[in-house]
Amino acid sequence: MGIAASTSSLLRCTPAIVIIGLGALVAAACHRDVQLTAPSILRGGFVDDYGTRHQIDDSLWRHGTANRYRVTEWNATSRFLIARNDSANVADAGRYDRIDWVLLSGEDGWSWAFCLVTWNAPSEAAARAATGADTAHPRTGCSGYPFTRMRRSRPDPGGAP
Repeated sequence: MGIAASTSSLLRCTPAIVIIGLGALVAAACHRDVQLTAPSILRGGFVDDYGTRHQIDDSLWRHGTANRYRVTEWNATSRFLIARNDSANVADAGRYDRIDWVLLSGEDGWSWAFCLVTWNAPSEAAARAATGADTAHPRTGCSGYPFTRMRRSRPDPGGAP
C-alpha cells in the first residue's frame, strides 16, 4: 500500500510496468501528498459551533464523548483526511470516513471548519474516491449544508475531550 518516506509522510505508490527493449522494468508512481501527521492547525482541543468538544492528534479524532475516528491518512495538500470509525462507535463502526476541511480567517474565533463527506464507506479507497466538499463555499459546500466550524477550546475541568 505505501512506503514510509519519513516519520511524517507516506508515499502512496501505484505499480506500473515499463517495457524496455526485451525486458520489463517495474516502476512505481508515488504520491507525496499523504502524511502521517496532522497539520498543526488541526491538532489539539476544539469546540464546534454546536458546542461539541473535539480532541485531535495524528492518529485519533475524538468527537464528543462517544465517537472515535482512527485517522489512517492526512492529505494536507488537498485538505482531507481518511479515518476508520472505531469499533465502539454507535453508528457505522468499522466503516471509513472522508473529512474535508477549510481554513477560516479566525477573526471571529473560528480557525477552520470541516465537512464529513462520507461516513460509511466500505474501504479506505472508497472513502478517498468520494467527491470532495465544495471548500470555496463553506456555508453551503457540505452537500448543501454549512461546514462545521471549529475554535480552540479551553481545558474542561470535568475531563471531557
